[in-house]
Amino acid sequence: MNPKLIVVGLLVLACSAEAPASDTELQVVVRYSPHRLLDAEFRRKVGDEVASCLITSLTGIAGVRVFDGEMERVPAWDHAAKLGLGQLDRWTSPDRAKTHFVEIDLLGQQFRIRSRQYDGSLGWACPRVRESTSLDRATVGRQVVDHVVSDFGLTGTIARSDGDRSASVAIAGGLSDDRLRDWVRPGDVFAIVQATGGRASEVPHAYFVASGPAEGGKILGRIESRFAKPLNGWEAGVFRVVRLGAAHDRVKLRVVGPDGITPAEVAVRLSAAGSATTDAVKEQGDTRGGRFLSTAAYDRLAFATVSVGDRVIARLPVAVLGSEATTIEVRTDPGGESAALGDADGRAVRNRAHDTLVRLSEDTADLRSLMQQGKNRAALGRVTEIVRRLEDDVARLTGDLAAFRVRSPQTPLDGVDRTMRDLRQQLQVLRDARTKLEQAVAAANSPEADQKRAAIQGLLARADQELQDADFDKSLATLDEILRQAADWPEVKARRDRLTAAWAVKSPAHKEARALVFGEWSKAQSLDDAARLLDAVQAAFATCKSVGDKLTPVKLHKGLIKAAGWAARRDEELRRLDGDDVARQTEQLRKTAGRLRTMLDEVEKYINEK
Repeated sequence: MNPKLIVVGLLVLACSAEAPASDTELQVVVRYSPHRLLDAEFRRKVGDEVASCLITSLTGIAGVRVFDGEMERVPAWDHAAKLGLGQLDRWTSPDRAKTHFVEIDLLGQQFRIRSRQYDGSLGWACPRVRESTSLDRATVGRQVVDHVVSDFGLTGTIARSDGDRSASVAIAGGLSDDRLRDWVRPGDVFAIVQATGGRASEVPHAYFVASGPAEGGKILGRIESRFAKPLNGWEAGVFRVVRLGAAHDRVKLRVVGPDGITPAEVAVRLSAAGSATTDAVKEQGDTRGGRFLSTAAYDRLAFATVSVGDRVIARLPVAVLGSEATTIEVRTDPGGESAALGDADGRAVRNRAHDTLVRLSEDTADLRSLMQQGKNRAALGRVTEIVRRLEDDVARLTGDLAAFRVRSPQTPLDGVDRTMRDLRQQLQVLRDARTKLEQAVAAANSPEADQKRAAIQGLLARADQELQDADFDKSLATLDEILRQAADWPEVKARRDRLTAAWAVKSPAHKEARALVFGEWSKAQSLDDAARLLDAVQAAFATCKSVGDKLTPVKLHKGLIKAAGWAARRDEELRRLDGDDVARQTEQLRKTAGRLRTMLDEVEKYINEK
């Protein structure tokens, strides 16, 4: 039975059953625009209706909580609202719940509902912002429920595969076969993502398509993919599937080249069956400005063949996601498909490495706070957790990088080696901190002399972490604290003296340059912030070089790595967007990203000079 039919029935019955315990939690956060008709009574009725129906519809699948985003402050909403629904895939949630964000506003006499779901356990947002309208206020709650059910990301793990086209999926939660049949029908389409601990990366142009009813908690199906062997290494357990809200609709495509620019003279053929030469072509035509809109509707999945002249440059499946355009990346050079795969794979590895670095920065901020409070035991638990996760991430990224270079030896990976060096360096600092904190905790109940040594070990670990984070003032203060407790420690005194000399301000211009790097530059929150400061930061770097300062550029370098990651994410966003302004934004991004890469090379070379 279709779950949407279940929901409609529930709305008629106005059910209000309690949800049983579930490993998955779904938070539905509804935000209303200011309007006299969207008053407290209206919001209460919508909230009650949504909660009542979803609780019963998702019995055994997910626990449900519905929040009024205006009345109940939900941290997840506060963070996501700053980005907007269209940018949710840039967000990293602090918890593992699925969160369905809903916006309701009134445009004239029409209620407009927009929504998107984010899976915190995967760090993945469903690929579309769903939108609908209604003239009847009584149907608003029903439409919200329909949004949530349609885009509910039922997840699973690849349980069996030949690495190519055959696969079966084990759905999370141990659902009965009957329950699975309610939710998964033959032909349903699942995205395939690589879950690596941070933000998940979608396997490009690859889908799991259910082909039969559930048996033994597993769903049989096939892999439809643009590339051969899309699931190589599936045994490592990093591939997940997420059910998509694919529909019966027209296909909308946007064709771009490796630089995000639309290639000329591209033709598209569409089939409902497959992209082999023997599959019947349902329609065909040329792209206009890189765009193609089908005249016919396709059921959940279509197959596109992209050509330049008589040469086929891509054959791929396309999930039908309503009004959202699917971006197809093509290479018209002789490398063709293999080059396009290299581009997509390379960006995925780069983005995973950057996400790991961003999360590590957040983790070490928490660790430093515990160490500064002298909570050595809590700090030891935290650093142990961080080290274990970072070791796993570095090992996985090292494998991803090695596999990528075997598959695509000619494809450059801008900045990934640099990021990996930074991650390995920080991992060693964290291991040293763990050792020092273990000594401190072990000696906590020892005689007074041992306790004093233990406290100093904790301070040493803190000084090391502050130095790694380029917080030189605090590292100096921590070293001074150590020397107040152990004045006869020559190694620490020599270290303090070297750091003091290197950190000294050499001139008024040097003072201003340092203030910029540790002020505005370190507080930048977006690529736009970083781009606005690039000229000033370039001048600040020149000033630091002129006086021989090698510490301020360390902080500058960290900001450049972060900005390069933002540029990579912006590139991914623009490849999915469709609009007249995309080409201009793409060209501007190329200029900014080029400047960032050049500065990174210059700063890194200077820092490493002997």
